[in-house]
Formats: sequence, C-alpha cells, structure tokens
Amino acid sequence: MTIEKIDGVWAETGSKDTTITDAKKLTGFVGGDQPTNERFNQLFYRGDTATDRIIEERVNSYYDDATDAQKMIATGLWSDSWGLPSDDANIIDTGSANSTLRDLATFFNEDGEPRVLIADNTYKKIYVYDPRTMIAATDYSESSIMQTYLPGGTWFIQSLCTDGTTVYATLKDTLPATDEYFIYAWNIETWTKKSGWPAAGTQLAPAANSKYCKGIIASSTRIAVINTSTAITAAGDPVIEIVNISTGAIEADGAGNAPTGGGYADPCITSDGTNVYFGVYESSLLYICSAGITLPSVDPGGNDFGVSTTYDAHIGAMVSAGDKIISYLNYASYATGDVVIMTHDAGDAFLDRITRGQDAQSTPIMGETYAYQISADAVFDGINVWAVVEVDLLSAGYNMALLKIDVSRLSFEATLDVSRCIDDLGGSVFLFPHPHYVFSSPQQGMTFDGRDVWAIIDGVMSHTLSGKIARLPLALLRS
Repeated sequence: MTIEKIDGVWAETGSKDTTITDAKKLTGFVGGDQPTNERFNQLFYRGDTATDRIIEERVNSYYDDATDAQKMIATGLWSDSWGLPSDDANIIDTGSANSTLRDLATFFNEDGEPRVLIADNTYKKIYVYDPRTMIAATDYSESSIMQTYLPGGTWFIQSLCTDGTTVYATLKDTLPATDEYFIYAWNIETWTKKSGWPAAGTQLAPAANSKYCKGIIASSTRIAVINTSTAITAAGDPVIEIVNISTGAIEADGAGNAPTGGGYADPCITSDGTNVYFGVYESSLLYICSAGITLPSVDPGGNDFGVSTTYDAHIGAMVSAGDKIISYLNYASYATGDVVIMTHDAGDAFLDRITRGQDAQSTPIMGETYAYQISADAVFDGINVWAVVEVDLLSAGYNMALLKIDVSRLSFEATLDVSRCIDDLGGSVFLFPHPHYVFSSPQQGMTFDGRDVWAIIDGVMSHTLSGKIARLPLALLRS
C-alpha cells in the first residue's frame, strides 16, 4: 500500500511554545497545570512532523509530490517518474544557464530537515535549498556573500564545508597582481560573519595563479586546508594549514611526511579526526601522505607514508569512512591493470588495491560495458562510498556517473600482492544526465543529504545543464 503524508500538519504556521524544558518533557502535564494553546500546538506539530518525516524517508519507489502514485502503479504509466537522475523531479535549477556552480554541502535545520548549500561563482552567492521540496529553503535566505560581506576584489569560491551552523568557504581573489587565498566563516541563518573570526577572513599561504585550496572539517575544533601551490622542499612547508574553528586563526602548518623533493600536493584532503591524508605528485610518481592535525609539520608515523608508488597518477578524490581512508586515482591515460582505488589507515599507506579491470580492454568481455575513467569527488553515506566519476561508454564517449561501492567489500588489510578489479567489488554505476561530460574543476562537488546523493552536473557557464544539480534518489536502496 502507499502511505501519504499528513494532509495539513497541525499548527504548521500557528504559534508554538518552543521553550518547553527537558524536565517538563520528562514529567508531562501534572495536576494543576493549565497548558497554553501554544504548548499543545508545539506537541501536535512535533508529532505530525515526526510522522511526516518517517513517511518521507521511507521505502517507496515514488516521490512525495507524485500526482497519483496508486494510478501510476496500477496502469504502468509513470508520468511522475524519478528513477533517473535526469528526470525533472531530480533536478534543482538555481535559475540561470550562466551559473558556474562550484561546490555542495549538507546541513540540517533545527527540525532535523536536510538543507543543501550550493556555491555559485557567477552570481557570487551560496544558495540554500530544501532537497525534499526541490525549492529554495524558506527558513534560510540565499547569501550574496561576495557583494555584501567581502572587501573589494574579484572573488571565486573554491570549496565549502560546514559544521551545521556555519559555512566555511575557501576563496581566491584574482584582483591582486598575484592571486590571494582566504578562508571565511558565515552563520548560515543570518549570513553574518561568525563571531570571533576576523572581519577580513583568514589569509592562507598560497599565492600563485591558477592554484587551489580545499577546506574540510578535520575535527570538532579544527579545519584543515590543503593548498596546491607550494613546492614541498621541507616538512615545515605550509601545504596543510590548521585553522581554529572558533577564531579563524591558523594554529599550525606543515607537510607531514610528504616527500621533500619539490612535488606538489593534489587538491584532495580527508581526515580521520586525528590525522589528515592527502596525495603528492612528484616526478611522475604518486605519494600517499599524512599529517597530524595538532602538529602537521611532524610525521605522524605509519608504514609507507611519503613513499612513492609506481603509479604515474594523481589523487582525484579522497574520503574517510571512520578511521579508514579510500582514494581514487586519476591517470592521463588508462590501462587495464592500472590501480584506480587504494585504501589506507593511520598504520599503513598501502592496503587494498583495486584495478580498472576488464572493462578497460579494447574489446570488453560480454556484459562489461563501463570503464572507470576519472574521479572528481567522493562522499561516504555510512555504508557506501560514492564517487563522481567519468565512465567510458566505449562507442558513446565519456559520461558522468556515480560509482557506488559498499565499503565492506573493500579490504583494509595489506594486500599489495593481490589486486582485484572494480567488477570484483560489485560496484554499481549510475549515469547522470550529460552524454559527453568533461570535468571542469578539481572537485566537481557532491553531497549526501541522509537519503539522496546530489552532484553538480555541469560546472561550466552557458552549457545546457549549467546552474543545475541532480540527485540519485533513495541512494541507499540502489544496487
């Protein structure tokens, strides 16, 4: 049977008492109480919205605003389909083909409802969208951050991360003769500067054209930023900068156990809460590296960190699954036996190795149709790791896709003498709407909102799908 949401949530727009204490919630009403209508409104509203949320996050194959789900099921005429990421029901359009969308992030409002942040470099804004209604969130406003809150300059957002109440953005200012880089912090609800942070933001180390900074929440108290412009000649070079999440102050920097021959870091970084992990490319060789969050200039230990692989590859995406790390490798050109996924932990840089596999043959085995081509971002949903990738459709060219791998299929043991191919993992490929896609930025931008996976489908101005993001709905159910 189909389950519909409540028709008219009680007191949805009425007055509610949001100050009920934990003690009152524990004891409830007692003799002599004279509860106000606002208190009853709050209780009924809480019950109705909780019920609706259970229904909304449920296991149904149709979406909430489908016109007549029962009729579609009965007749087989799916006029309101949302199975394909290209279906209208899965596209958020920020409103202009001139947009250059840069990054995505997810947070939750005070009622536990997801909201998606979308950075737009053309219009110098960060939009807030409700990913369930597919429209701009009414409980938050869009931010014209660069016109309103930044000093004069020519600003571009490079990455977003959030702790749920504040958004932290790394930005590049191209107005000076030599580009300058900063990290800013704004309260999402008001788009005012975060209290305690400098009004002018915190200037970061890199100062070179066409370089990149990415910031992540490294721990509950620290942000880690990686820059790609510093040639690594010593462990103290500021490749990793640790920013105090309360004050915006740079507390420490360094390059951990990165090689000191002059290589450059890739624009990818992740954290297990104690260390950060990143890749360095030097002289056609890849190095997996780590640095402590507290002392990033000191080698935090572990086997084979800062030791070269034989891979002429860059890190395209890196993500943590608790204390386990997954990296996706990008090559200038691919071969069947290329290692394209690696796993690591704090104790060992080289654990599981996954090769591109049979799909990469000039004549694939029957039934093998997709070949991993390049990765641009990754996210962990608690069970699966998702990567935005290009896949080779052979006769049709490249296509943007999501690659899903259940992390329990990855080995976090030292298995360098054994390589498996992607097909051995049972990895699933889900195509996104863009038949001949070429990634336009170091990180393409994706996020998981607790139910669905979202990705920027074109980060280039004036393309057909510019200004749009698309979702793979009910991602946890996909196989």
